[in-house]
Parts: sequence; structure tokens; C-alpha cells
Amino acid sequence: MSRADLYEQAADWLEDAGEWDNARRAAFLDWLARDPAHVRAARAVARVMDDPAVTQALQTLPAFPANDTEAPAAPARHGWLALAASLMLAIGLGAWHFAPPAEQAQHFATGLNEDSASRLADGSVVHLDPATMLDVRMSPAARRLHLAGGRALFEVAHAPERPFTVESGPMAVTAIGTVFSVDNSPAGQGLRVEQGRVRVVIEGLDQPLLIGAGQGLMLDKADRLHRFTFRPDPAQAADPQWLVVDNERLDALVARLQRHSAAPLAFSPQLTGQLISGRYKSHDALASLRLIALAHGWHVRPDGAGWRMAP
Repeated sequence: MSRADLYEQAADWLEDAGEWDNARRAAFLDWLARDPAHVRAARAVARVMDDPAVTQALQTLPAFPANDTEAPAAPARHGWLALAASLMLAIGLGAWHFAPPAEQAQHFATGLNEDSASRLADGSVVHLDPATMLDVRMSPAARRLHLAGGRALFEVAHAPERPFTVESGPMAVTAIGTVFSVDNSPAGQGLRVEQGRVRVVIEGLDQPLLIGAGQGLMLDKADRLHRFTFRPDPAQAADPQWLVVDNERLDALVARLQRHSAAPLAFSPQLTGQLISGRYKSHDALASLRLIALAHGWHVRPDGAGWRMAP
């Protein structure tokens, strides 16, 4: 696992440290026990966060080194496991053993003007837009999904030890417990984070990007990266009846509407980068296109078998 992966896992554990209950505290201690690198990552992230609640929570853990000025010596693994087991017994959790399940594979697809919502084996929920194809592979160590086309919103079940990664074109988005959407369309690869945060790896970029709630990005078809902010609303984002957008690029929005329309929808090239905000009916693509045009002083006219928006 890369250093960036470790830091992302550590940050996910620590972001709610001030609200840990006994079960959460024991689970974090178990994560520390698996590898001394986890301890080093947690200490490094805690220093960056500089949050008194995090510092106080860590100081209550018997297995967490108090001195953070240098890397801790790696104790024997059985010593860490003994500490974890003793804490779990002390708070009444006990211990149990189970055989890890084999990798599970699923394929999801929706047709034109058809959406769906499905609960995955790990408890995560996936909302698919029309004309979307998604492959899911679950194993005890990781949750990997491939978005071949279309758009999906993910409500990710919290499981820091099993990273949840969505691959879409040259972009890979990793979350541990959050709500975000990924869009794979002719306009490019899009991402919006409604809750929590994700780590994004893009081919050609040296460093991963950390994207938080209310932030998004789009990698257009010319491989130009656009970053933006919006007002997050996980509930509205999951509503299949409406497209609620805030600072959405017109080309990406028209690509979403196209999944609801058998007739081709197009727009003049000079409108490509226009940012759109509003609430539009997803299952009436032409009416929504006309509303967008009306709000901006544009026009929608017949164009062969379809429709074209122009200034």
C-alpha cells in the first residue's frame, strides 16, 4: 500500500476521533496493531490536523506512543495484538474468527431513461443514472468498481480497512466512507463529493488530489482538469426525478440529459464551458433543455432528428 493510501486511511480514522465510542476506539486500535506503518501514518496525520480533540483521543489509547518527535520502534506484532485483544475484552467486545469470503463480482446496467438503486454486499448503496454500466468486485481487502459509461452516485459504507475505489477512464477515486458521484461521458470524467472526502489519482498527474465535500472536478476530453465548488446536498443528489446542479458545465449536463432522451441533444461549441445551476426534471430532457436556454437567453431549435441549443 502506498504512503498516500496509508495517510488517507489514517485521516478517515481520525476525522471523528472526538466522537469515538468504545467499538470505534477498539477498531482503530486493531488497525494500528496490523502494521507499525499505520502508527506512523496516524501520528503524521494527527500533526497535520493539529486538532485538540484528535490529540486527546490518541492520548487515551494505551497502544499509541505519546512521543511524536520520532518514528516509534516497531514492537513485536504479538505485543500489538495482545494490546488490541485486551482492550476489546475490557470493553466487552470479545473476539471471534471467521473465514474471509471469496471475491464477489457483480454487473449493473441501466437502459435509456432508466435509473436504479442497489445495495452492494458491503452495505454501500449505488444509484445509477440511465445508460450506465458499472462492474463491482468485492474482496476482504478492497472494493473496486469500474464505471464503463454513464453516471453513478455512491453512498459508501464505512470500512477503512477495505478502500472503495471507482475507476472511470484515466481517473481513480478512492473513498472509505462518504457520498460522491462519478460521471463518465463524452464530455469527460466528472466527480462531485457530496459528503466526506475522496482521494483522486489521475494518469499523468504526479500527486493524488484530495477532494472534500462541496468540491468537484472535471477532466475534459482534451485532458484539461477543471476544479470547482458547489453546494452539497446528498439527498437531492440521490433523487432520480430531478437533476439538481450547481456550477455544472453545460457539456456535462447535456450528457446527463442525453441519457434520458432518444433524440440527440446538442449545443453550439461556444457554450461548452458555460456553468449551469438549477433544478431540472430528469425524465423530460427536452423541457429541461428549453428551461436552461430560457434562463440564459439562448434558443433550442430542431436539428435533424434531434435538438440543438444555441445563443
